[in-house]
Amino acid sequence: MNEEIKPGIYRHFKGNNYKVLYLAKNSETLEQVVVYQALYGDNGIWVRPASMWNETVELNGRKVKRFTFVGQEPVSFSKIKSFQVDHDKLKKGVYISRTDGDIVTYDVRFKVPNCGDYIPSAAMHTIEHLLATYLRNSEYGQSVIYVGPMGCRTGFYVLMKDNVGGNEVIGVLKRAMKFISDFEGKIPGSEKSECGNYLEHDLVKARENALDMYRVLEKYTPEMLNYER
Repeated sequence: MNEEIKPGIYRHFKGNNYKVLYLAKNSETLEQVVVYQALYGDNGIWVRPASMWNETVELNGRKVKRFTFVGQEPVSFSKIKSFQVDHDKLKKGVYISRTDGDIVTYDVRFKVPNCGDYIPSAAMHTIEHLLATYLRNSEYGQSVIYVGPMGCRTGFYVLMKDNVGGNEVIGVLKRAMKFISDFEGKIPGSEKSECGNYLEHDLVKARENALDMYRVLEKYTPEMLNYER
């Protein structure tokens, strides 16, 4: 598309907005034309010679551009599934967040959202190292796809293949929490050569948060893996 007439939203000097769709050529004269759509009324499609697009016109005694570029069209995103969960109802626990083919995403929620109590960043980092280490070394290690923290610091996402059932997932997560809550010694993967932020760890707080989660999971059942609607 001509550099001077790029796709996006333009304001006509009379005030209405239009969207440039593309440039085209007149089949008879080969003249370049702008194909654009009105962003008001019946949203009609119009064509205007490109040579006229950037012309100046007189308005209230001064020269102004016929069309002024005001920006790109806003991108419309669909809301992802994790944002569709009612966080006002969400409690501590483990939930099936989504299923993609044979991969199941589990929401391992350590904290009740938006209650002012979050996992400290350093403790979150330590839990991530210990949780990933335990799960990948468990009997289900070959089915573990990903273990990672939530940006809101209320829990973790664990992605597993669907050959591991809900009861087994609850069981291995409960054992992982016990492992973390009892852990002593050097945190796996905490050398400078192994970690991008190797100094930020807090084993004490990690153990506290894991013990709390272990207690949540003690009587957890597969029926509880579904979000409350």
